[in-house]
Amino acid sequence: MHPESSLFGLTINWYLWTRIIGTILCVVILLPILLRWRGIPWREQIRPLAWSVTLGWIGAALGANVIEHGLSAFLPPRLFHLTVGSEGVAGFTVAIVCFWQISRMRGVEPQQLRDLGDAITPPSAFLIAFFKIGCLLAGCCYGRPTQDAWWAVVYPTGSNAHALQTKMGLIPLGALSSLPVFPVEYMESILMSVYGVFALVAYRKGWLRGVLMHLGFVVYTLWRFFSEQWFRGDSGRGELGPITGTQALTLSIFLYCFAMIVRSWAAGRSARA
Repeated sequence: MHPESSLFGLTINWYLWTRIIGTILCVVILLPILLRWRGIPWREQIRPLAWSVTLGWIGAALGANVIEHGLSAFLPPRLFHLTVGSEGVAGFTVAIVCFWQISRMRGVEPQQLRDLGDAITPPSAFLIAFFKIGCLLAGCCYGRPTQDAWWAVVYPTGSNAHALQTKMGLIPLGALSSLPVFPVEYMESILMSVYGVFALVAYRKGWLRGVLMHLGFVVYTLWRFFSEQWFRGDSGRGELGPITGTQALTLSIFLYCFAMIVRSWAAGRSARA
C-alpha cells in the first residue's frame, strides 16, 4: 500500500514521484556524466542497462504477484510469508545479474564491466536515497515505536503505522496519530546519500577501482539486515528461523560481495608482489 497525500490541491503519490524524479536525476543526468569521466561510451551502455533494470524489476514484481495471488493457496504459510518484502532487493540484484550477462554476451571485457559498475554505484546510492524518501512520505515502510524524540516520525490516521498500532492495541481506536516511530527510512536515505558522495569522490579520484559497487552492496545489506532486526516496524515480512526472508537475501548478497572485495584485494596484492 502506497498512500497518497494532497499538495496545493493536487493528489500526490510520493512513492511513485520520488522514483520518477530520482531516476531522471540519477540515471538520465548523472550516470552519463560519470561514464564520460572514464571515457566509457555511455550511449552503448544505456540500452542494455535499461533493459536489465526493466527485466529485473518486472521479474521481481511478477514473481511477487504470482506468489501472492497465484501460489498463496498452495504454498505453506511459512514459505509464502518468507517472500514478502524481498521484491525490491531481489529486483535490484536481478537487474545487476542481467546487465552483467547481457554485457558479457555483447563481448564486454570484465575490467570494462568493473569500471561500469564503479560508474553505476554513485547514481544507484543516490537513487536508493530518493526511493527511501518516497517510502517515508508514503508511509509504506516505518520503524518501531520509540520514545518521543526530535528525530521520531509520527503518522496520521489512515496510515499503515497507525492501522498496525491500532490493531496491536498500542493506541486507542480513535487516536489522531500513531506513536512516534524510529525514522528508519530517512536514516537509510542519509546513509545512502553519504555513501553516494563517498563513491562519487572515490570514482573521480580512482580509489577502490573495480570494487565500489561491491562495497556499496556491503554497506546497504549490512544496514538492511540490522535495521530489519532492530528498527523496522512494518509487519508482513516472512521469517526464516530467527531472521526474515529479506535478511536471508541481504545476508547472502553481503557474503558474496565481501568475498569479491577480498578477492580483488588479494589479486592486487599478488600483482604488487
